[in-house]
Amino acid sequence: MRGVLRFIIATGLAVAMPRAAGAADGVLDTTFASGSGVSRVPYFVNMTRTTTAANALAIQNDGKIVASWVYAPCCGFGGFYRSLADGSGPDTGFGNNGFAFLSGPYSSQTRAKLDANQQIVVSGNCHVNGDFGHPCLWRLNASGFPDSNFGSGGVVELPTTTHDTAPFDIVVDFDFAADGSIYAIVDAYQANLPYAYATLGVLFKLDASGNVLGASNGAPIGVPNGFQVGLLRRIIVRDNLLTIGAQGCPSASCDILVMRFDSNGSIDNGFGSSGAASFGFDIGGTNQDDLAAMLIQPDGKILLAGNASDGAQTPQKRMGLARMRADGSGLDSGDPGFGEPSGKFTFTAYYDGNTGDRSQDTLTDLALQSDLKIVVVGWSDKSNVPGANPNADNLSSAVFRFDTYGVDDATFSAGAHNLALGFMSDSTRVDRTLAVGLQGGRIVLGGYAGAGVDANDVDMVFARLQSDLILTNGFDLEPAPLPF
Repeated sequence: MRGVLRFIIATGLAVAMPRAAGAADGVLDTTFASGSGVSRVPYFVNMTRTTTAANALAIQNDGKIVASWVYAPCCGFGGFYRSLADGSGPDTGFGNNGFAFLSGPYSSQTRAKLDANQQIVVSGNCHVNGDFGHPCLWRLNASGFPDSNFGSGGVVELPTTTHDTAPFDIVVDFDFAADGSIYAIVDAYQANLPYAYATLGVLFKLDASGNVLGASNGAPIGVPNGFQVGLLRRIIVRDNLLTIGAQGCPSASCDILVMRFDSNGSIDNGFGSSGAASFGFDIGGTNQDDLAAMLIQPDGKILLAGNASDGAQTPQKRMGLARMRADGSGLDSGDPGFGEPSGKFTFTAYYDGNTGDRSQDTLTDLALQSDLKIVVVGWSDKSNVPGANPNADNLSSAVFRFDTYGVDDATFSAGAHNLALGFMSDSTRVDRTLAVGLQGGRIVLGGYAGAGVDANDVDMVFARLQSDLILTNGFDLEPAPLPF
């Protein structure tokens, strides 16, 4: 009965959001944002337009789009915005005319996710008593106001301590267990090189009310054998196991590192080698690889998306994608395998096979469709490419789709992977996609766009792309179980 009801719901959603006639996968969805496919949301402080960016997305069961927004281009301050499912405007029943804010003093927010009750949980760094900052989690109710049943007035400060003489004071990611408890990983502020240490980060467990369970100061995670320093990046909780992705540096180079723990925080020695597995994209130079996004497929294999650089003065910067076996015994290579034959590959939005010229690209997020096609997003910078047209090639959003073997999906946007969200003609235009979500089978992008002339011309932006899944399935994110 539950499956039948979900099919009915999915069918209704597909009817509610019709596919644009004759539209191909990957093109802008003209049934979104009153026909444009792109929703640009300006924000004003004391009647002054302020530069903003959507840095995380969560799609509700009813299709409404919740975006964490910050002051662009980085991460400071901000709040939340909820759009109607069709992108036609703000959800006026959320916060103050669609905008909501976190309780208490805070300085940055990193991730936003919906729990089983469709409440918004947020991670980041908060200022307490005017000092440098502390790792914090917040929870907002469905109306966009602090949840008084979570922590103190809707906020929990995680009481981590100093490790390696450095403050660990920002929650970089978190996930939910089946019982509603929360696992959070804490890193050093800025969470970027050179602020990396022999302690990768600190793991916390909280109950659904925000009470810290187990070690009151969290459990520090040290680098595995063979590594000197590193940084935690992502955590996924599945089947009572914690999969944690990180950047690990054995020397001047850095690799992608994956570790597995049980629900009590003990290392899972059955994963990889003594609970850890690693690889590098290895494009040359100092091989500076970093993890940006991580997902686990239904079969347990781990998708790992990141950025690869050679570390040169004018560096190569490529996006990278890999798939690891479920037990961490290596990459999913072979024939057929992923990214045949190595289990990994790198790519850019622009490459000239004759000259070797490439764009400098940055990967930011990853999504897995229900047909196991892989959507990768970020931005592309062609300003260093000789002969590039600055009006079209400065900074623009880059969107890719691959099949389940990592093969380029030629049916997606007719192979035109580089999408400029703002369609700005100014030579200093900036368009960046920072997050991706799936709504009714369609791809929703979040980021920022503007002419780049001054701060009051850069706004958070949402776009929706066509996908053939709109007619075959409902929301790719599994909805909360029905109450019957």
